[in-house]
Amino acid sequence: FKQIFRANKERPPISKSTPPTAGAILWARSIFHRAKRPVLSFKTMQSLLQLPEGQAACKEYVELGKEILEYEQSLFEAWQTTAVELAVSCLKYHVLVYDQKKKT
Repeated sequence: FKQIFRANKERPPISKSTPPTAGAILWARSIFHRAKRPVLSFKTMQSLLQLPEGQAACKEYVELGKEILEYEQSLFEAWQTTAVELAVSCLKYHVLVYDQKKKT
């Protein structure tokens, strides 16, 4: 899962109807949830957690979770900055414009 995330995080596959930032965050979360299922099986069977492979899998899962969280936060902060700037600039435009050509 970490390889998939790292390979596609610059250009994540998102659907056409999804906004770019929201789609990228949704994609990252879907990877995290797909990685979560096997780790939950480790949690239910404590004997697996005691094996070196189980501990390594849990460690990789935690590292992936941190990496995805940082990715989500950086995307959100970048979006938030541009959204505020765009909203402020759009508020400067006139909503209604008087058409001087028409005299009724």
